Amino acid sequence: MIYTSEPATNHFFKDNIDGYISYIKDDSGNIIDYKAYCQKIEEDIMPVYDIYSYITKIENVPNCINLNVIKEFHVLLMRFLNMFGQDYQKTSLLKYARYVSDEYMKVYNKAGFMKFIKRSKLGKHFLVEKMIMKKHRTNAST
Repeated sequence: MIYTSEPATNHFFKDNIDGYISYIKDDSGNIIDYKAYCQKIEEDIMPVYDIYSYITKIENVPNCINLNVIKEFHVLLMRFLNMFGQDYQKTSLLKYARYVSDEYMKVYNKAGFMKFIKRSKLGKHFLVEKMIMKKHRTNAST
């Protein structure tokens, strides 16, 4: 897995998030609907090109760093929505554990992700670490 620090290759910057968010708002500050978003993309994609480029370069291959980052983010997002989301945004703990077991174990950057979890102090709130470690122990014993 090769990572280059060239901005357009593997990431976009959090400093630009305000601009990305304003792109999906109308003049009144309301979030636009999907039809209006598609029209905006056709007219001028440049304000969100970095995100568009990042997503469209994701390949469904195990060592794609961007795919791995998306899978790791998905683990955190699912848990976050379980804690703070609306009822329709929640995933059962069994389904969440199954996702971690099935998909997360295919991620190549587990050690880096665990460091991020610990550094961000998310482990005790997100239970990810316990599920991952349990799966590691189960795999090691088989």
